[in-house]
Amino acid sequence: MDKFSEEIDNLINEKVDWAIETSLTYREAIGKVKETSDFTFYGQALKKAIQSEIANRALDSRIN
Repeated sequence: MDKFSEEIDNLINEKVDWAIETSLTYREAIGKVKETSDFTFYGQALKKAIQSEIANRALDSRIN
């Protein structure tokens, strides 16, 4: 079961990296995830997990 959890974490991090790399702001990255997520139960759960990780990274980033 640990491998399955790792695969989910990898998927979330991959999508977070994509959203941040293709956006100018963290807000835009969160919006991109919203625009591209599926409206199924699993799609919404993944969207929330990805958006939460984007928010965590934003909150942990240093102030310039």
